[in-house]
Amino acid sequence: MDLSPELVLEARADYVLVTAADPADETAIPPTVAAVRAESFPELHLVDQAFWITGLGPRGGMVVLDDIERILSGQDRPR
Repeated sequence: MDLSPELVLEARADYVLVTAADPADETAIPPTVAAVRAESFPELHLVDQAFWITGLGPRGGMVVLDDIERILSGQDRPR
């Protein structure tokens, strides 16, 4: 689900995945989300937009499933 900046203070989630061109770049987290992440989004993970948004086809789908498995198994620490 997309989250508008106006509603970020009202949102709560068990897991939040933020797409980014570079998943290692912490600045990809929108400032409104970063401001409330500790209390609202303790499980925030950056994922590669090349696969999550534009990666069509079986390879892209497998990368998305691998990301989900890694996150849910606890192998990926929240950023």
